[in-house]
Amino acid sequence: MATHADRPRIPGWDGPSRIDRDGTRLLRAEGGKALLQRTLDPGLSPWAAPGAIITLGSAAAVAASASVLDPLPSDVPPLTTQVSVNLFREASRGALTAEAATIYRGRSTLVVDVKVRDEQQCLVATLVVTQLAPLSASRPAVLAPRLAS
Repeated sequence: MATHADRPRIPGWDGPSRIDRDGTRLLRAEGGKALLQRTLDPGLSPWAAPGAIITLGSAAAVAASASVLDPLPSDVPPLTTQVSVNLFREASRGALTAEAATIYRGRSTLVVDVKVRDEQQCLVATLVVTQLAPLSASRPAVLAPRLAS
C-alpha cells in the first residue's frame, strides 16, 4: 500500500491532507492544471453526493492554482472566495475524475475552471472557482482603504 509520501503532492504542501483521508487521489498537478480522482462509497446517499462532487472539484481547483504558484509564497494555500457549480447528472457511486485548469492569473486573484466526469466520461458537473493568491513573504500586505463614516 502506498503511503502519502509516495503520491503526487500539491506543490508546497507536506504530509497527509484532508483529501488523502476521504479517498481522493491527486494524480497530477503542474503548470496550473490538476487531475484528481475519488471513488464514491457505494453506500453514499444521493443527498450527500453533490457535496462529494463539489469537494472533489474544489480540491482540484486548489491543486491547480497551487501548482501555478509553485513554490507557494507561504504555507497557506490559495483562499477560495467564490464557487459557481452546475450539476448535470446524479453520481452517487463509482469513480469521479476532476480536471482543473487555471484560466486566469492576476496579481492577487486566480480563476480555475473544473470539469468533473464519471467512469463513462460523462460530464457530471462544472465549477468555476475564484481564489485569492497568498501574499508573498517579500510583498507586504497592502492596507485596505478606510471607509468614510
